[in-house]
Amino acid sequence: MRDLLKSTALLGSTSLVTLFVGLGSAKLWANMVGPSGYGHLGLLQSLVGLAGIVVELGLGTAVVQEGARLVGIQDKTGATRVWSTAASTMILSGGGAVVVLVSFRSQIAGWVLDNDDLGSHVTWSAVTLALSLAGNFRTSVLTAHRAVTDLAKTTIITTFVGSAGALALAGQFGTAGLAPGMAFTAATRWAVAWFLTAKHCDVRWLHLFSRGWAGHAKSLLSVGLPVTGSILVGPGVQTALPLLLLQFVGKSGVGLYQAASSIVLVFFGFLAATVGQDYYPRLRALADDGQATAMLVSQQHRLMILLTGTIALCAKAGLPFVVPILLAKDFVGLTTILDWHLPGEIVRFSSVTFSYLVLSRGGGVLFFLTSMVNGLVLLGGILFLVPWLGVQGAGVAFLLAYSTYWVLMVGVCWQRFKVRPKNSELRLLSLTLVCACMPNLISRSPAKPILETVFALGFVLFALRALTKEFGWTFAKLRPTR
Repeated sequence: MRDLLKSTALLGSTSLVTLFVGLGSAKLWANMVGPSGYGHLGLLQSLVGLAGIVVELGLGTAVVQEGARLVGIQDKTGATRVWSTAASTMILSGGGAVVVLVSFRSQIAGWVLDNDDLGSHVTWSAVTLALSLAGNFRTSVLTAHRAVTDLAKTTIITTFVGSAGALALAGQFGTAGLAPGMAFTAATRWAVAWFLTAKHCDVRWLHLFSRGWAGHAKSLLSVGLPVTGSILVGPGVQTALPLLLLQFVGKSGVGLYQAASSIVLVFFGFLAATVGQDYYPRLRALADDGQATAMLVSQQHRLMILLTGTIALCAKAGLPFVVPILLAKDFVGLTTILDWHLPGEIVRFSSVTFSYLVLSRGGGVLFFLTSMVNGLVLLGGILFLVPWLGVQGAGVAFLLAYSTYWVLMVGVCWQRFKVRPKNSELRLLSLTLVCACMPNLISRSPAKPILETVFALGFVLFALRALTKEFGWTFAKLRPTR
């Protein structure tokens, strides 16, 4: 457990850097482009995100899954074959996507940005897509090697250099500089990851498209394509939300949602990195040890509840006061989204703990079906709740979707692998959600901020005590293993 907490702490300390940089960047973005500009950025990111899910073909996950196993048994030849096969396949899929985006840039701009004259923004998005794909491949290789320190370095450098470049372009060119800024950030991430992977593996041009790569690609795609389908019908729906919200609330409403999503990413990004870059490889390494797997899942689940509960409750208590300072008065409306979205993040990380178990045990079809239900519930919630509640409905739909996903994932893990949350974990999760949701029921009462502050302080004290007692957490022990 101490190794798990060390990795989380290392990525968490990285998050402290990204937190301050992200909050400072958010203030500058808000002043430079306003809600409408934020909405424009969100639409561009949706385009790149959706295209990236399809074009990557799930190969990032396949690289981690197969690569971590081969690295663990020190099969350097097999691991190199995985890297080169995945890179070759991504070059083909990414190149095709770039050609399509550039060839139909005006039509895509009309559909995504509601303006045919913004084709150049789509061209820059194609560049961003190619660089993001290359960067994702490199970070997947680092993840397979469990190079947590190098992943942290990638995040920190990208945050500083990428944010500075993107802000400079937006400050110079306004909305027209948003798409080039995205490309610059993606290029920074790829360059840093490329440099850091050199000490772990060697992917040279002569290894690409080598004899037999098509057969190896088929093997990797058998792992990756179910993941792609699962992401597309699950998180992919969330990626597409700005495009859907545009139809109901306009670019300013999309801007509020995008600003809320940016704040969530700042607060919870390091936990997502921990789950994908440390917890998942650990599960893969314990694939044949059921007892150790059950223990790891239980420890990870409790740790995620404690950390997400602390972050969500503190954010709910503080954001109504600091949003006008951090962003601008025009963005105060985003707190209505976060009131329900933040409890949804607690449920999301709880459910993801079990979903990675399904994925690590080869349950691709189950992973796809449960993700599809999650996506359909989220989509239905948006279509029904946003016209009724406005942009706040997006937060309610998120909580509803991941509550459904949690029930499905826990049920699958219990039926298939005999792994389920302990009663103590269920009580902790229930208590956390009550503290997060109860103040929302009195949203118009002056007592709401007081209640949120009391819950936040109480939970922080409880979480610190639990981390100290149960996990033996001392700051002196939180040193990286590499």
